[in-house]
Amino acid sequence: MYWIAVAIVPSLLGAAVIANLINKPLELLSKAANRVRIGDFTTFRLDESVPIAEIQNVYRGFNQMSDQLSKIETNRTVMLAGISHDIRTPLARLRLESELSVNDADARKDMASDIEQINSIIGKFLDYARPNFVNFDTINLSDIVAKASAAALSNSNELDDLYIDQQVPEDIQVTCGPHRVTACVSQPH
Repeated sequence: MYWIAVAIVPSLLGAAVIANLINKPLELLSKAANRVRIGDFTTFRLDESVPIAEIQNVYRGFNQMSDQLSKIETNRTVMLAGISHDIRTPLARLRLESELSVNDADARKDMASDIEQINSIIGKFLDYARPNFVNFDTINLSDIVAKASAAALSNSNELDDLYIDQQVPEDIQVTCGPHRVTACVSQPH
């Protein structure tokens, strides 16, 4: 009986040490993965100088993956901002040209509206290019649907028989991206 106790105690202590050697690195890896999940690629680096070779390899691979994701995110941001800027420059020229060249006031107004809609879409690209961008406002749903419906009707010159049945209660407040609601109503396809 004495020998059984002598054998069990070191076995349990050894198991506890081994469990700690495994659980601690897994806990750190889990924390690092949570940081990467929210887009924080650089503040939580895993120490690659741990004594266990397998954990070193996992940490090294994780850190390399995090570095690559950071570079991809940076490149995406630069690319979207560059594309948006490159599109806005000719758009500004179109706006100026339409103001100076188009004699028909209604056509000029429609062109300005279309240019503003394109500009708004470009703004969304720029917003998306910013890390952790969220733009939610509390709006009256009926108002935004009414404005979007009116815009859709005014832009439907070839569809004279277009009718939009708007049945939204007046007192509904929603938290959303107002431009997305407008896009859903005015571009139903």
